[in-house]
Amino acid sequence: MNQPAVTAQQIMDAANRALAVLLPILKEKGMEDKEGLYLTYQFPPDIMSATMKVGNMPDPEKQEKCIEKSQEKGARLLQFSDQGHKTSRESRDFEIGKYAGAVRIVIPGLVDIIMSASGLPEDADEDFVLYTGCLLFGDKYQAEAYRLAEKSGSDYFFRMLSAKAAEPYARVMGNESHISHASGSRETGV
Repeated sequence: MNQPAVTAQQIMDAANRALAVLLPILKEKGMEDKEGLYLTYQFPPDIMSATMKVGNMPDPEKQEKCIEKSQEKGARLLQFSDQGHKTSRESRDFEIGKYAGAVRIVIPGLVDIIMSASGLPEDADEDFVLYTGCLLFGDKYQAEAYRLAEKSGSDYFFRMLSAKAAEPYARVMGNESHISHASGSRETGV
């Protein structure tokens, strides 16, 4: 794969849409102060990454910390990928500040990308990335996203799917697709 399957603009568009769906869910859980995060992405085997701000984060000290955490999560996942890790949750160590929030999306012949986020609770960071991946890659990634979300035990991803603000998959990649609101035995409330 010489050319990335997605552009920075497509990633930013999908991330903004995902955050618009997630913020009301966070507010329902009493997290009115959460307004944004930092998203880092890279295309393995490259170790170079790019980081972008999604939403609003006015505190400069928090910005710096979230940029560092987002980059660390992605770099750590790349480091553990040879052991089969699909998420940074698999190398999480809360006691030393190693959190969940990075996901490696591999669709053979299409894409190999690591996306990581920081700025929200770690489960929300990870589910934000899973949902963003679904917006970007549609049905090609949906089953894997469901599997990873179920494995984590977090409900943000499934709440995002069933949120009234969630529209059918974006045309981010220029193809029509839709989210089926149930997978296997996991119902999402729709």
